Amino acid sequence: MIVKIKRTLPILLLASLASIALIMGAMGADYTVLDAAKDLGNLNTFSAAIQKAGVVGTLNNEGMHISNNTFVVFAPNDQAFKDLPTGTLDALYANNGNLQDLLNYHILNNDDNKYADLTKFTTAKTREGDDLAISNANGMTINGARVLGSKAYDHGVIYVIDKVLIPTKVANQLAKDMNQKPQSSISSVGILQALGSDGKLTKFAAALQTADLAGWLDGQGSLGTTSGPFTIFAPDDDAFAAIPASSLNDLMTRNESDLQKLLKYHIIEKTDVINMTAGMIKTNEGDSLNVDLKNGTVNGARILRSMRYNTGVVYVIDNVLLPNDKNFLNKYGLNLATSVSPAPFTGTASASSEKLPSQK
Repeated sequence: MIVKIKRTLPILLLASLASIALIMGAMGADYTVLDAAKDLGNLNTFSAAIQKAGVVGTLNNEGMHISNNTFVVFAPNDQAFKDLPTGTLDALYANNGNLQDLLNYHILNNDDNKYADLTKFTTAKTREGDDLAISNANGMTINGARVLGSKAYDHGVIYVIDKVLIPTKVANQLAKDMNQKPQSSISSVGILQALGSDGKLTKFAAALQTADLAGWLDGQGSLGTTSGPFTIFAPDDDAFAAIPASSLNDLMTRNESDLQKLLKYHIIEKTDVINMTAGMIKTNEGDSLNVDLKNGTVNGARILRSMRYNTGVVYVIDNVLLPNDKNFLNKYGLNLATSVSPAPFTGTASASSEKLPSQK
């Protein structure tokens, strides 16, 4: 019996080693995130960065896992990294924690294949913790960065984008590391870039520029101070088209302070946008808005979609909101009835089935 056992043990050991070899061989045959990045091309800097930050293993789902985790990866191409201000990449490489935060801002946990169809979403929470804004108005964009191509790998999918996405806390840390003012030369997405990525907010963007409010909304306060964060309710181009052309022309050309008054009625400053759910909330114009993010309305106007930018969040709405100021309304031939949309929010084709950022 003892002799038989002694003869059997080597056979079992060889079988076990063979099984392990087969498993290791199968693991080695995985089509990894680096393989996909190489095949896509022009992702050399991104590939080096994820190796430097030590996130390759995570993206390849390495280690002991009960479930097969998958990921959505937004990979800036080599030109996107070259477009960063001089010294930015060196500063990131010198602070591995900040580099990890930056890269995790480009990664979504794709639990249960939730993000199989990104066109259904307007926002998505990243592994870094902040949200990304997704738009499909003129081709897919992520925080304003254009999606140039994609490729699946064994544990997810890579989308190539043409800009490096930088969350606010990373931008601020970079500014400190590079001895710059926070959000000065390094920022994520500015307000005009965010509006431009949507494609249907051209009139609101033009009004902000005419009223000289873009810099303020990007966090540039007076005398070197910072401003924000902001919640902005941006009427789309169709909403502005419903305003009499003569009234809109007068606002854009006659009086900058009146135009600022109108626009600031669409803006809330120093507000925790994540926790803002409903109620009368004071605007920068001075009057209040009846905000109900749960049902997707503000002063009765429907919220169509949302996007993040470096100093806050933009909610696109289907009506221009008018302050309750008779002198102002009479001056421009306007009335409050034109700014009310009685239809309830039902989730139109342009709105996402994803919850708005305040509801997450």
